[in-house]
Amino acid sequence: MSATEREQARALLATYLQEAEEAQIIWQQLKSLIEPILRKKNERQKAQLLRAAFQEVSTLYHETMDWENIPLQRVIMLVVVLKEEAISYTIEDIQDILQSISHLFTSEVYDPYGYRQKYFQEIVFDLLLCWELVFAQADLLAHFQPALTALYAFVDKRNDYATLPQAYQVRTMLGNLLYAGSPPGLATLLRDYAQGAGPSLEEQATTCLARYHQELGNWIRGKHPAQELLSQKASPRLKAFLLREAFREVYTHFQPHHRPAIFDQDVYLIHLLHSQDVSYECEDIRDILESIARIFALPDYAHGQFDTVFKSDIVNKLEGPLLWDVFEHMMPQLQQPETVDFCRREITSIYTSLSHYPWYRPDEWRNRLRLRLRHLLFPKSAGPLMDCLQASGARFARDGELAALLTAYHQEMACGMPSALDAATTRLVKQHLTPESTVRLLCLLAEEGHTLRAQAEDQERQCRISQNLCLIRTLSKKSLPFHPEHIHTILHGVNAYPWGGCIPGLARPSHLSPASDLSHSPH
Repeated sequence: MSATEREQARALLATYLQEAEEAQIIWQQLKSLIEPILRKKNERQKAQLLRAAFQEVSTLYHETMDWENIPLQRVIMLVVVLKEEAISYTIEDIQDILQSISHLFTSEVYDPYGYRQKYFQEIVFDLLLCWELVFAQADLLAHFQPALTALYAFVDKRNDYATLPQAYQVRTMLGNLLYAGSPPGLATLLRDYAQGAGPSLEEQATTCLARYHQELGNWIRGKHPAQELLSQKASPRLKAFLLREAFREVYTHFQPHHRPAIFDQDVYLIHLLHSQDVSYECEDIRDILESIARIFALPDYAHGQFDTVFKSDIVNKLEGPLLWDVFEHMMPQLQQPETVDFCRREITSIYTSLSHYPWYRPDEWRNRLRLRLRHLLFPKSAGPLMDCLQASGARFARDGELAALLTAYHQEMACGMPSALDAATTRLVKQHLTPESTVRLLCLLAEEGHTLRAQAEDQERQCRISQNLCLIRTLSKKSLPFHPEHIHTILHGVNAYPWGGCIPGLARPSHLSPASDLSHSPH
């Protein structure tokens, strides 16, 4: 562009800004001012005006350091409209625009993360993507290389891919152009590793995961090309090591000062990879279980905060909790006796943690996982309750037998606080109890209400109360051979239970309430 053309473009830009100032309009209203101006200009004049506009954006920002500056906003709107015009750019046009952009973006004072900045960056990135075929011509690339190199460094390190997806597309495009299809990044790493190059699998996973986080930036929602790369290009053995490393990071970043973006990115990667063609070895499973055991042992996990994060949108609206799904996919290997022996410490730790976690329905995933792990650790046991029932040849006629049955029942429930027993457990207990032993068991349960009432409040007491009341409710029925002293014991005992009277259906069995039931009671 000659000096005369440059002066003409700057004069036209100054006229536009003056008219906009006089009309006191900004943003969308400016289109009514810009469009009549552009109708009178040819393609060359429009290209020259766009060059002048990009230069003015850089100049105004460095002068004011304020993206809310009205003249700056008016120039940006001019760029928006011009970008949509049919313009044939010369090499000089593109080179001049690139220089203005790179001068702005690589400035030490430039902050890329504000709303106005991101809007302008989106305009720039769209324009760069439109010029990809021009950049790809080897004889022209040399003209643009300095500016493109500076822009690549900018989008590689300083951009928020979460709210500006075009930034990642530009990074990929520029990387392929500047590094002949082998830019530093995840794609090149995975290609080299697939060809047998690179360090150990553990180091490969660490390097890939670090690059994965770098390429995602603050991205935490929806699919991302870097995630698809790992899904499609990582080998089955590398995926196992990636899962090991991702679980370690999940534990690390669940600490009070964790970085949410990294945490969510790891969770999404686990969700993506765990159900694929992962080639696990015993060491992989033990390492993953060790991280899960540490997660389950966290105080915040016990308070339910971790589960809330795991069920967030980042795991793509999972139908079931992610940790249950991970175990489901590892279960074929976990069921092997040699794997259980190799991972016994970790499985025991997880089982112990889950045994102290409250559940309210038998089909809750934590309870189901607890029972699965119990079977792995004790394959010859059918569970404390079933073992007790099967071991007893008698029909639980003595109090000592009933007390042993109650102990087994509480062990079976762990920290469960169900409102009702599942049908299988109910049927099992009733099958092994005579009507007389059922009445005696109800009396024992009721009498314990006085003891529990006097105890200090804690989780174990709360679980015991809930489990006792649940069993009373399950076993009580009109056909049982109640005597007046039984009815008196049960009613007084149930009413002694803390908060028992506040739970509908648990305060007292309904068929024990009518006065006729107590008419022969000496009390």
